[in-house]
Amino acid sequence: MWQAIDRLEDTAEKVVAKTEQTVAEELRQAVKNGKADRSKLVALGEKACNEILQTMEPDVVNVLRANLGDLKTYVLSTVEAQVKRMKEAKENLRG
Repeated sequence: MWQAIDRLEDTAEKVVAKTEQTVAEELRQAVKNGKADRSKLVALGEKACNEILQTMEPDVVNVLRANLGDLKTYVLSTVEAQVKRMKEAKENLRG
């Protein structure tokens, strides 16, 4: 079970980093400036969740489903936690 959670964390970290680098940061700024709707950020989180679930091995997904209940909600929470960690790390680098 813990290996499956570790795999989820690792996959989420990579997917979130890729998403942040390619579109999320720019989209977040557009939302802040009123040039884009917040629903686009929510959709981006859903896309990351789906990518994570598709990337992980079926055996890992099955272990998580059997032990976590609502896997999609758990993965979305993991995505949000990763985004928060990345933002905090970026802020710490700025000083």
